[in-house]
Amino acid sequence: MIRYPEQDGPLCRHLAATAGATVLNVDYSVAPGRRFPAPVEEAFDVVRWAAAGGHPWNERRRCLGGQNAGGSLTAGAARLALENGEPRIALQVLHHAVLDLVTSAAAKRSRAARPALRPWMGEMLHTAYIPDVGQRRDRLASAAWGANADDLEGIAAG
Repeated sequence: MIRYPEQDGPLCRHLAATAGATVLNVDYSVAPGRRFPAPVEEAFDVVRWAAAGGHPWNERRRCLGGQNAGGSLTAGAARLALENGEPRIALQVLHHAVLDLVTSAAAKRSRAARPALRPWMGEMLHTAYIPDVGQRRDRLASAAWGANADDLEGIAAG
């Protein structure tokens, strides 16, 4: 719903410069134009492309990361990599990722005195991404909800 891929550019450049890493800052489709599971599948396609070889980066140190909705896509792409047995992911970095779309936004309490995201906004974003409330239980949509977080050994195997 909110598309501004340039916002992560400074952080990606900082990571590349200080960590000596190759950083791919990937844009992705957003709801309601592309709803779940399409963005997760797109993210996994990028991971497979990056792992396909012929690129100038280190294949053994693959890290996936994302913020907010991008963190959710990262978790979903890593899950698909685990379930497919490839590509190998060494590390996941999820920064305030959306990992539970089942629990209502109103039931999630912020520790911030003035949170940037109000509960009604969260519900609107969740509905735009996955209108079917039952589908929000999917392991690729709510990676940390209930049993979805079980049996993930090796999802990021340093």
